[in-house]
Amino acid sequence: MLEDNLTIERRLPAGLGLSVSYVGVRGYDIFTVKDGNPEIPTIVNGTYFWAANAPRVNPHFGSIELVTTAGDSWYTALQVVVAKQMSHGLQFQETYTWSKSLDTTESATGAGDGSAPGCAITTNPVNTLSDKGPSCFDVPQVFHLNLLYNLPNIRSNSNSFAAQLVHGWWIANVVTAQTGTPFTPIIGYNRSQSDNLVVGGHGNEHFDLVSVNTRALIAANPCTPSTCAYTPVPFNQNSYLTNVPDPSHNGIDWFNPAMFNIGTVGTLGNAARGILLGPGFHDWDFTLAKETPLRFLGETGRLTFRAEFFNILNITNYGEPGGGGNKSDKTFNGSTNDVGPFSEAPVSTGGYLINSTIGIPRHIQLSLKLLW
Repeated sequence: MLEDNLTIERRLPAGLGLSVSYVGVRGYDIFTVKDGNPEIPTIVNGTYFWAANAPRVNPHFGSIELVTTAGDSWYTALQVVVAKQMSHGLQFQETYTWSKSLDTTESATGAGDGSAPGCAITTNPVNTLSDKGPSCFDVPQVFHLNLLYNLPNIRSNSNSFAAQLVHGWWIANVVTAQTGTPFTPIIGYNRSQSDNLVVGGHGNEHFDLVSVNTRALIAANPCTPSTCAYTPVPFNQNSYLTNVPDPSHNGIDWFNPAMFNIGTVGTLGNAARGILLGPGFHDWDFTLAKETPLRFLGETGRLTFRAEFFNILNITNYGEPGGGGNKSDKTFNGSTNDVGPFSEAPVSTGGYLINSTIGIPRHIQLSLKLLW
């Protein structure tokens, strides 16, 4: 593994400090899982093609799940930190990371590994670099803010109840905002016929990635009632997100499945690994507290009140589309009996559907503590 970093720090007025860092990490020989006895494809017009029941490297054995140090990874990041030391009752720290983590399915376990759809699938053991894409845990942008502020006390020499009531208040905030993790729509059948990572040779248990629609592909395959089971539209990286409520399935339709197709039998889907992003995560935790000295209990005697609001805005944070990383998250069935890229409609409860949430709804917690 190779690491490099460069950090520039600057002290600013008003007790502020700024730190800007570049971080790069290159990983070699990382554990991954691939088919140790893959079927041998032919190359047709520069594209890998698998015939039905193509011979394996060693024809005397079936698929072999090989755990090996064949993975590679690349990580680059811009990290910015702005911090303020305690002064005038205020201190805070803001951090922002803009990064990209790529790998060749490092630590992947092939089909059904429990991650987002199409994230850790090793599609081509003959050429592992063809699976280079965003890591399953890649989060391109992350922002954190923590802040503590002691509210000003009203000047008063009185020890009256009213003075004690308005003194000693402070607030704290923890804010998190980050983008989602990558995934790729999948086909619930081994349409490529590669039998990749199918222990025991059960081809129906493997899945492939979808292919993306282009204007040229749609023009070359004009739709008729007998050739198109849905109305295809060209893939657009800027408009794939739909985020449409789906009351019939108690969830939301996250992306437009009509931008994808089942591809050609015997070939791998051409959708890049991690081509889409799942929902981001947003949270704001807020605390309002007061400390009241109780001298009759000694020098350390005090009464502490805390009101804590977790997810104060009651933001709903969605889980991943599909959410299981296996065939139940398929966008298309992808049967090899279906001919033509648009001959099969997306499944009605496919990998574009989100019906789970992460995090917690708004919680309010009150506490009163007596210390002496």
